[in-house]
Amino acid sequence: MIAGGLLVWNTATRPDARLEDLKASRRYWEDVTIAVSGYFYRKQPEVPAVNVGEGPAPDIRHHYRRYLLRMVEAERVQPWQFWRTVPLKPALKKERVVPRDFDDPGRPALLTFAFRLMDGPAPYLGLWLCTLLAFPVLVWMSRELWAAGWPVSGTILPATLACSAFVVDILTLPYSALGFYLLAALLLLCFACFATLAPRSSVPGLALRLALVGSGFALCVLGRIATMTMLPAFLVAAVVAFVRHGNPAFSTRPPRWRWAGVIAAVSIFLAPYVAVRQPRHHGVWAGLWEGLGDFDRKYDHAWSDPALRAALRREGMDLPRGIGVEFESHEVEVLIRRLVLDHVLGDPSWWADILARRTLATLTQAKLAPWTPVDGRHIQASSHRNEGRIDVYYKLATTVDFFRVGRTAFELPIWLMAAPAVVLVALWLGAPRRGRSPEQRARLRGALGVMLTLAMGTAALPILITTASAFEVQIFAFVYFAGFAFLTEQAWRLRRLPTASVDTGSPGDYGKTTGARVELQGARAVQARRSPR
Repeated sequence: MIAGGLLVWNTATRPDARLEDLKASRRYWEDVTIAVSGYFYRKQPEVPAVNVGEGPAPDIRHHYRRYLLRMVEAERVQPWQFWRTVPLKPALKKERVVPRDFDDPGRPALLTFAFRLMDGPAPYLGLWLCTLLAFPVLVWMSRELWAAGWPVSGTILPATLACSAFVVDILTLPYSALGFYLLAALLLLCFACFATLAPRSSVPGLALRLALVGSGFALCVLGRIATMTMLPAFLVAAVVAFVRHGNPAFSTRPPRWRWAGVIAAVSIFLAPYVAVRQPRHHGVWAGLWEGLGDFDRKYDHAWSDPALRAALRREGMDLPRGIGVEFESHEVEVLIRRLVLDHVLGDPSWWADILARRTLATLTQAKLAPWTPVDGRHIQASSHRNEGRIDVYYKLATTVDFFRVGRTAFELPIWLMAAPAVVLVALWLGAPRRGRSPEQRARLRGALGVMLTLAMGTAALPILITTASAFEVQIFAFVYFAGFAFLTEQAWRLRRLPTASVDTGSPGDYGKTTGARVELQGARAVQARRSPR
C-alpha cells in the first residue's frame, strides 16, 4: 500500500502535469474526442461515424480541446483530480468519431466506458488510467513476495518501481498508450514471482491467478498491440506455475492428465484475450521498417515517418505530402511488409548483425551510458541519419535512470543499476563451488527465474523490432530493479547469520529449522563432509 501510495503521489506531483503543458498530446486528445463522442451517442450507436483522422474529425478534436481546457480553468479542476467531470453543452454534439482502422482501441474504449459511468467527461482521467490499474498490481506483487518468504524484496521492488520517474511518465504519457505495455511488464513480473518463488498453492488459487493475469494481459493488448511480444514469456510463466503449483494434484494420474492440466492452464490464461480480441490495432509493418534504422547503415531505413513515406512514394504509391499517420492502410501494410521481407530474407547476415547489436544495446542500456555529473549529459547522442528521431523519443519522457519522490529527483549511473543483477548471476554460478546450502541455491535459482522470465518478455520487442522507439527498450531495466531487490534480500539474510542460534542436532536436518539456522546448518554439513576427520 505504501508503494501504491508513492506511485499516486509521484504521479500527482510530476512536472508539467496540467493539460495545457502536455507534450506531443495529439493522440491523447484524439482519444478524449472519441470518448466524448461516444458519451454523446451512448444511446445512438447506429449513427454513421467518421474516422478520427479524416474529414471533420480534426476540427472536432480542436473544438473539444479548447472547450475542455476552458472548463478545467473555470471549474478549477486540478491535475490530480482525475474523478472530476465537467458539464457539456448540447451544442457541442458533433459527428460521431471512432478510432482509425490501424489504431489500438484500448484507451479510448476505457475512457468512453468511464465517461458513461461517471455521466460526463473527466479531462484528466485519461492520464491516470494506467496509474490506477498499476496500483493493485504493485500491491499484488508485494503480497506474492511476502508470502513467498521474500519480505525485503516485497518492500523494495514495488517501492523502487513507484519511485521511478520513467514509470510515472510512461504511465501518464499523452503521446501514446504505452502505459499499457509497461503495465503488462508489471503483470509479468508479479506473475513470475508467484510462479517461481511462491510456496505450493492450491489448484483454485492457481486458476484464479491465471484468470486475473490473463484478463490484465488482454486489456493491455487492447491498449497496445506491442504487448503481444510478451505472450511467450507469459505462457512460460503459466507452464512453470502449473508445474510447481498444479502438477501435484495430477501426480497420481497418467501422464496425459498432466498434459491436459498444462493445456487447461494455458487456456485459462488465453480465454480473456480470445473473448475481447478486436480486429482494429496499430499498424505493425511500418514500425518494423522504421525500426531497422537503429543499426542499419546499408539501406535507407530510418526511424522517421517522412523517410517511410518517401520510400513508399519511390515504390509508386501516391501519398499526399505533409500527411501524418493517416497514410496507414491495408495497402500500405502489404507494401511495407514486402519491403521489409525483401531486405531481411535477401540479406540475412545484415539482419543478424542488427539483431546482435540490438541485443547488446538492450542488455546494457548503452544509450543511457553517459552520466550527467561526469559527462554533462545523460543520453548518448545519435551518430547516424538512419537513427532518425530516436533522440526526440528519449526526451518525451524521463529516462529510466532517474528516480523521483515528489519533486525531488536524482540520476543513477546505468552501470550501477545493472550491477546487482550481474552479482546475482555470479553468485548463482559460484554457489556449488562455495558450498552454499540447498536452500540458498534454491533461493538464488528462484530469483534468477523471475529475472529471466521478465527479461524474456521485455527484451523481445527491442530485439525483434527496434531499440529506436526509446521507451520499450528502457522497460528492460526492470530486470535491474528486480536484481537490486533480490540482492538486497540476500544481503539482509546473510547479515542475520552471525546472530542466529545454531542447533547442535544433525547438521543435515533442514526441515526442522528455518531462515538463518537452515543456512548455518547447511554450511556446517558441507564443512563436515570436507573435513579429514
